[in-house]
Amino acid sequence: MSALDPRLQSLLATRDHHGGRVRSRAVAPGAAPAIPDRVGVLVKFTGPPDDLRHAGLEVEAIFGDEASAFRIATGTIALDAAEALAGVPHVIKVEMDRPVYGELDVSTVEIKAKPLRSGASPLTGQGVVIGVIDDGFDYRHHALRFSSGGSRVLFIWDQSQTVRARRPGDPFQEAAPPEFPTLGVEYSQAQIDQALRASDPLDVVRTTDDSRGHGTHVTGIAAGDGSQAGTKPDETCSGADTYIGVAPMADIIFVKNVFEAGVNAIGRSRNLANAVRYIFIRAAQLDNGTGRPCVINISQGDNLGPHDGTSLVEQAINLELNGRQGRAVVKSAGNEGAADHHAMSATPIPVGGSLSITFSVKAGDTNDRFLECWYNGTTSLDVTLAAPGVPPPVSAVVHPGDAPLVFITNPLALAANQVPATIASTELNLDNGDKQITVDFRSPVGVSIPNGTYTIRFTNTGDQPAVVHCWLDRGSDSPVFTSNFTRSHTISIPGTADTVITVASYAAETFTSLSGAITEPGELADSSSRGPRRTDAQKPDIAAPGVSITAARAGSHGGCCCDCCYTFYVDKSGTSMAAPHVAGVVALMFQRNRTLDWQAIKTAITTTARNPGGGVALPDRNWGAGKIDASAALGATPAPAGGVGGGRSARGPVTQTVRPGVMHDRSMLRRLQRFQQFVLQFPAGHHWAALVSRHFDEVLRLINTNRRVATIWHRNSGPALVRAALTLAEDPARASIPAGVGDVPLTEQLDRIFDNWRRLGSPRLAADIDRYRAEVLTLPGRSLQSILTDRSSAG
Repeated sequence: MSALDPRLQSLLATRDHHGGRVRSRAVAPGAAPAIPDRVGVLVKFTGPPDDLRHAGLEVEAIFGDEASAFRIATGTIALDAAEALAGVPHVIKVEMDRPVYGELDVSTVEIKAKPLRSGASPLTGQGVVIGVIDDGFDYRHHALRFSSGGSRVLFIWDQSQTVRARRPGDPFQEAAPPEFPTLGVEYSQAQIDQALRASDPLDVVRTTDDSRGHGTHVTGIAAGDGSQAGTKPDETCSGADTYIGVAPMADIIFVKNVFEAGVNAIGRSRNLANAVRYIFIRAAQLDNGTGRPCVINISQGDNLGPHDGTSLVEQAINLELNGRQGRAVVKSAGNEGAADHHAMSATPIPVGGSLSITFSVKAGDTNDRFLECWYNGTTSLDVTLAAPGVPPPVSAVVHPGDAPLVFITNPLALAANQVPATIASTELNLDNGDKQITVDFRSPVGVSIPNGTYTIRFTNTGDQPAVVHCWLDRGSDSPVFTSNFTRSHTISIPGTADTVITVASYAAETFTSLSGAITEPGELADSSSRGPRRTDAQKPDIAAPGVSITAARAGSHGGCCCDCCYTFYVDKSGTSMAAPHVAGVVALMFQRNRTLDWQAIKTAITTTARNPGGGVALPDRNWGAGKIDASAALGATPAPAGGVGGGRSARGPVTQTVRPGVMHDRSMLRRLQRFQQFVLQFPAGHHWAALVSRHFDEVLRLINTNRRVATIWHRNSGPALVRAALTLAEDPARASIPAGVGDVPLTEQLDRIFDNWRRLGSPRLAADIDRYRAEVLTLPGRSLQSILTDRSSAG
């Protein structure tokens, strides 16, 4: 089983295919697709990082430490060396980084944040860092500066810049961050202040936000202080202190993600992970290494991945947050609700049955395009692809584990104009126990993908029904599904991560779009991505205003006239605008109690949310826990022991001392990792692991939210059963399933628990209980080795 993800396998297969055609002189070298010599990757591994370097990886960052069960490295590698990297014995997965896209499509009053700024102990975010990762930033806007004129921005890391040699008269020499010496340019607060005093600030600190004003607007919602007077387009002037962000005195660290030209993307997933690490490093170095609490806002995302929280960028974020106080990450849910970029089997594909899903490519599309599908790993799907045509060209059958197939979508075209679609189908993914199918279109430079309708056909050759989900990549005029498309399961990655607070978007006031569609106050935005995760776990977590939000406008600066003559503010819509409302609320929570972790924050926000009305039963797959209520969330935030609130002064000194985080139980993680390695030696181990993975999130949610389930669980010694199960990890080769917990036989306890889950759980859970109950009830008293051996030998 290759550690290379199928996107890398497809890229290698496409390169080799065209290399062979060039060598045979079927096409000229210039007719091949643009295949990069080096690729960005995320690598999951368990051994020494030097082994990765020796294999050719230029390491940028490492997430986790030597005590972690695994670590994740980001970096770049020559495409020729990718297979050698995957061959390092302790490398678990090599994932090619993906493009990420911005999610842009009266609010502080609506979320009840305004009253928190008044009173004896006002909450404004002072002493707390808000990190923003976006596509650009206008640091010149007065809403992001002190009244003295200096910047509230502590650092800017512009990943899209290259270091400029110092010129005569330049006040400083540009440099990349020392932790990322080959990527971008870092500017300190002192350097930003120097730029603001210059006649041409953008010639000193060169970061800009000229394209869409996305990052400036997002930052203004979370942390703008409203001090800049000015108008919105086509409106009369608003005075100062009108458009005030949620945490108007918070410090700001901004990262401009690397721009992805051609497909309207604003960065790469690898550099998104690097940006998260960078911001937390800088926040921890403040105040002589004491550090300040920090919340990061991510208003960008990606459609490709498992949508269950196990992508490597999501696992990297989990490593930065788990077990650490004073850190949180907030993510926009995405604007894919009405985009027709997700399709799925409405009912499971029966054994021996087939399902066809169609999607359409627009005329003139010369971009690389990607399709990714996931299904339960307990079965197998064969796949074919049919392209437009009369008769339609149809690919050969691709089975799970086959080498990637390069399929020519227009075989009657001239050789130089033929467009390949590379189809890859993996065996079991060890992170989630499921299987993956990808289709990559990489046309020769300047050649369009054949337009029209494509059909991807799945045939179930396994012994269980299959539920398949497919996602199309985003981008300007990207392909769309024309059958089986749904609004559900459209949360963008990394919004499906366990630790991330994911935010849906609703209207705080009446809004009429350019097309004439009217969104009434309180309505969920039509574009807002819907949950749940692919595994049915709850996402999004919360909803906030995101329709027609007024905040700082990039690129607008005054002259000799009154500020009211200039458009310093603008309205924008999307979950990009909803997320910074929540990030601002988290900053206020950190000001009250810097010791909070992501779990405490999520609990306070979700348990105090307001019901949106209209008969919505919470939690909801579209609304999450409901509308955020800042005042109630702060009311549920306890004061810390000793009265320690947020960070210190807004201009605390910066040192290179990093405070170590509090980590979780590493010995248990190591035992569980050894247990996983032992179990997955057997085919039966893959079967049971996939079964547990498929239902874990739902069962956990039932126990935590349904009183009847919780009662039966505890009455039948559920927590003791979990503790007993964990003891299996100590020595799995010699472990046995206990015959009972206490005086009651385990079979009786399991029977009652299964009855309860079957009655109150999903149809999918009920079906698997019916299928496997009898077999499970034969396991108590048997050794783990015999269970795995017998079922594996039996097939």
